[in-house]
Amino acid sequence: MTSRLARGLDQPVAKRTRAATKWRDWKNLPTDLVKDISGRLLTFDVAEYLRFRAKCKPWRDCTDNPRTGDGMDTPFRPRDWIVLYRCSDPSGRTLVNVVTSARAYVNFPELATHDQLGTSDGLLVLVNKGGNDVSLSTRSPAHSSGSRPSSSTRP
Repeated sequence: MTSRLARGLDQPVAKRTRAATKWRDWKNLPTDLVKDISGRLLTFDVAEYLRFRAKCKPWRDCTDNPRTGDGMDTPFRPRDWIVLYRCSDPSGRTLVNVVTSARAYVNFPELATHDQLGTSDGLLVLVNKGGNDVSLSTRSPAHSSGSRPSSSTRP
């Protein structure tokens, strides 16, 4: 039978853990592994994907940026998010994830000239205050830090 001293059980847990853990080069993970992890996170929620990308520049470099394109790309739409209508800022909305309870404040500059009709498939449905034009705003938690929105207008 092995003694406690030989097994290292006489040391505090924190010391055992640090001694047993080797340094890992997380930023230089293989590109295929980074893409696999990010893809799995994206199937769960775009916010988790964004958190993953935010951790490390090399990880951002080998994953798709959800802020590029027209915003209509389905994987980058917020799933399980609802929009709270009442906010102190007339152009701002709080988005709440009904699964994780995560919150994101998103500024919608188009609300200065549009009224919010509702939401559909992760998109904000807007109508022009001066006419009958209906727009879909593609802002999401991915846009919560001030990038410009993309909109698709339907007459």
